[in-house]
Amino acid sequence: MRLLTDDVGSFPVENKRIIEDYFNIYKKIIISESIPKEFVNEVLTSFLMKLESGLDVACYPQLYDMHEQFLKPIKEFQKEPFLIEEKQAIIPEVEILKKYSKNIYEKYGREVLLKICVTGPVDLYLREFGNFIHKDLLENIARSIRCFVKNSIINEKYLKTYTISIDEPSIGFVDLMNISNDDITDILNIVAKGFKNVQIHLHSMKVLEPILNSEIKIIGCEFASNPLNLELVKKEDLESYDKFIRAGIIRTDVDKIYAEVLKTKGTICDEDYVENLNVVKNRLKNIIKRLNDRLMFIGPDCGLRGFPNKLTAKRVLEIVSLAKREICTES
Repeated sequence: MRLLTDDVGSFPVENKRIIEDYFNIYKKIIISESIPKEFVNEVLTSFLMKLESGLDVACYPQLYDMHEQFLKPIKEFQKEPFLIEEKQAIIPEVEILKKYSKNIYEKYGREVLLKICVTGPVDLYLREFGNFIHKDLLENIARSIRCFVKNSIINEKYLKTYTISIDEPSIGFVDLMNISNDDITDILNIVAKGFKNVQIHLHSMKVLEPILNSEIKIIGCEFASNPLNLELVKKEDLESYDKFIRAGIIRTDVDKIYAEVLKTKGTICDEDYVENLNVVKNRLKNIIKRLNDRLMFIGPDCGLRGFPNKLTAKRVLEIVSLAKREICTES
């Protein structure tokens, strides 16, 4: 079993001003204007910290809101309702990594494997229109997201896109009206078709049929903050449909962690946000015991933006890497 570590995407932002200027930077990149150094530094610093943590595959540091990052350019550069002009579909953080890939390689010391997270069409539709689905409009959103993915595929000496993740946290949580499971499969396939190592990131495993029937290879979910999700996975289904799991093995529900620690200790420090290595190792052992060779990726449950600072977020990733290294050594 080859087990890989990755992360979901977001990371604490130190320079809040660059977030306010995110879409001005987006437009500068499209017309090849110079990019503010503050933005470049924020992206490169965060990405290098992810690599230094020991991750096998690191997601670009997702600096902006996961919905508006895609909805705003889709609406601004649409050629049909919610269908973006392909050449305008970019991820600014990924464009920075492309430009500075050699610098990253030289600091890191070896080829970098990149993960691309995109917010899924269902989640974007729900944010914009609610849960009554018009499939033709949803299809256009899916085609737009495919454009973002296509423009983020990198296959260079220093940097390679290794996996794609479609973030769909609402599937399994929100009741969708006027759409069938087969329709959802069709929508997901618009994004996933033809790409390698495609993941989907869920928060619930309650609705798996449309994903099992799709071209998505890897099903990711939160197993640390919600152990029930592991109970909903049947290894025989994974084998039957030839699917794999990306398991969240360390909690990222920062608000809940904060409340729990405050209740027991009355105060909180940065270290309190990060679960103990032994807790994470035991969780991973349980997941491996249940899924065995159907487990392909492990990492944090979700994104890390809510953590108090970059160093704390990096420590979360280090625990994941340590847990993998020690468990694999033991076995």
